[in-house]
Amino acid sequence: MKKMSALRLGLLILGLALIFIFLLPRHNALVASNGGATFVTSWGSDVTSSGKFNKPLGLAVDASGNVYVADTDNHRIQVFNSNGDFVRSWGSYGTADGQFNLPSDITVDTVGRVYVADRGNNRIQKFTSTGLFLLRWGSAGSVAGQFNRPSALVADGSDDIFVADTGNNRIQKFDSSGGFLLAWGSAGTGNGQFSGPLGIATDLAGDIYVADTGNNRIQKFSTSGIFNFTWGSAGTGNGQFDAPAAVDTDNVGNVVVADSRNNRVQKFFDTGSAAAYLAQWGTLGPAAQQFNAPRGLALNADGSLVYVADSNNCRIQKFNNAGTWIAQWGSILTDYGNLSSPTDVHVDPSGNVSVADSRNQRIQQFNSTGTFIATWGSLGTADAQFNTPSGLAADSGGFLYAADTGNHRIQKFTSANLFDISWGSQGSGIGNFESPLGIALDSSNNVYVADTGNNRIQKFNSTGGFLLLWGSAGSGDNQLSSPSAVAVNSTGAVYVADTGNHRIQRFTSLGVYAATIGSQGTGDGQFDSPSGIAIDSNGFVYVADTGNNRIQKFTPAGLFVTKWGTYGSGSGQFDGPRGLAFRSNGDIYVADTGNQRIQVFTPFSSASGDMDTSSVSCFIATAAWGSTLDPHVQALRDFRDRVLAPSPAGRAFLDLYYAWSPPAARFIARHEGLRTAVRWALTPLVYTIEYPLLLGFLAVPAIAMALRKRRHL
Repeated sequence: MKKMSALRLGLLILGLALIFIFLLPRHNALVASNGGATFVTSWGSDVTSSGKFNKPLGLAVDASGNVYVADTDNHRIQVFNSNGDFVRSWGSYGTADGQFNLPSDITVDTVGRVYVADRGNNRIQKFTSTGLFLLRWGSAGSVAGQFNRPSALVADGSDDIFVADTGNNRIQKFDSSGGFLLAWGSAGTGNGQFSGPLGIATDLAGDIYVADTGNNRIQKFSTSGIFNFTWGSAGTGNGQFDAPAAVDTDNVGNVVVADSRNNRVQKFFDTGSAAAYLAQWGTLGPAAQQFNAPRGLALNADGSLVYVADSNNCRIQKFNNAGTWIAQWGSILTDYGNLSSPTDVHVDPSGNVSVADSRNQRIQQFNSTGTFIATWGSLGTADAQFNTPSGLAADSGGFLYAADTGNHRIQKFTSANLFDISWGSQGSGIGNFESPLGIALDSSNNVYVADTGNNRIQKFNSTGGFLLLWGSAGSGDNQLSSPSAVAVNSTGAVYVADTGNHRIQRFTSLGVYAATIGSQGTGDGQFDSPSGIAIDSNGFVYVADTGNNRIQKFTPAGLFVTKWGTYGSGSGQFDGPRGLAFRSNGDIYVADTGNQRIQVFTPFSSASGDMDTSSVSCFIATAAWGSTLDPHVQALRDFRDRVLAPSPAGRAFLDLYYAWSPPAARFIARHEGLRTAVRWALTPLVYTIEYPLLLGFLAVPAIAMALRKRRHL
């Protein structure tokens, strides 16, 4: 038997070599991957069709009365006649000529040419009135002609272009071809200094008005940047501002200001040396003549009409110059079934879906496919009223808990959507909250609250009785920075989205620190302001990686598994996803906040026959070699994707592997001797994968030698 072992070994090696040579795909032929989940459906508000808006920020009116809108989150320009009838649009997301990244303002010169502040691309683009690209100028930076988030611009009577270079806290002046002329301003509170200026306008005399947003004032300059006077201060009184975001003038000396956080428009008269308050209109809300963050405005040529970009209501409102409402157009976010910044989602055992419809100050309920069932809530402080509801969770009895963020409290409702109890008030003491965003329950119906502004987690019983708290401001273990979501798995482990620190922290149910997942970045397992967490029935952790516009999946121990999503408004794309929840069938529901919708996905799993392994860790190999970027690990990942993932048997093996390998990998990683032994054990497999032809050549002489010895017996 011993004499036969060499022959058998040689034949085995040769057979393996032949398999690798003839039966496997080419080394670089990877299995196609569609990401970590399959898109199922979506519902919410229509903010992408022609004539609809997603957070419009800028407006301009040409000499014919046509209204140009910077439809910011749709990365396009839309044009309407004076009645709001759609005329045309152009642009898409990107960096090429005619593409945009968050266009934030628009202006039209004396001959009808259109200039756009392409904020995210740090440049100005120039077009014909029909959208034909002409030229562009600018790049990221702080020298003359460069920009840092240019947010507003205006053309004067000489067709010179003045740009509010927001991040650089200055105004830059160019000719109509983009030639730099001059600049003024710096960061500060003095005359001629700025704090994040967002609006700019010019009058018939050529003077320049700047909405000095962070300083809550308007400043007036000559066309050469010489300071004239200023008015305004922080507050809610007449002539006071809270983040003034846009300004425009008429031909008789009136100045109109979009007072964005006060949700109103204010009107003044320029006396030449001061501004006299005249009138105001608007309050917070979605109704006609109400606003939610008005960010842009423009007057028509004779000053008789005022158009306002009601940004968070995703619409344009039209008024006469006395503030009387005339019309509106755009997206309708307030109808039943429509959404305005949905921030969280919960799915009950029957598959009904509750959504925190935050800017509509309500909770809406749908069936599993998005058919509207019910709604409750309105803006206010009374029971069952809300001020920006943000987090949702339910207990085993069907009671729904809502983090009522702006009211600094938790509200509890019955399964029939009736108010039950509430607890909490603003403050930093035990049982107080400061803008709580996230909420979760464990199997004992204990309530965990992400007390965001206080940088801590508080734990209560189901009637609001305080149990314990942990956390403080900072970046160390057990410290938090604006935690915005919390989730509890079946064993009682508590996962916290430590949003400001760009990581997930895991704790015991008693608040004892256990582990950290992630760091700031765009790589696998890294985060940019993670804001949502959900845990599936197998204990895998899903994270809404909000700033990276994707969902990431991890093992219970925090090892990266897969991801899906990119920035955009298409199916499977996201704009600031926040809340996550699982249905009993395994589907995951995502609050796609910036796109005003809910998206539903079926995560890939080997059981379904659709496994995405393109970015899943090889845990054992990674522990042995220390990095997913090591060539040995890359070779094994390639083998897995080409050979194992496409076949049912291979997927069954991967199921087993991903069930037991994470704890084994953690153990191996802590022992250098084991790491060395695993490297020695895996190296032959790596070379077999990488060099099957060489393996075959080595096997042939081994077989020949064994046969010769056999003949001599």
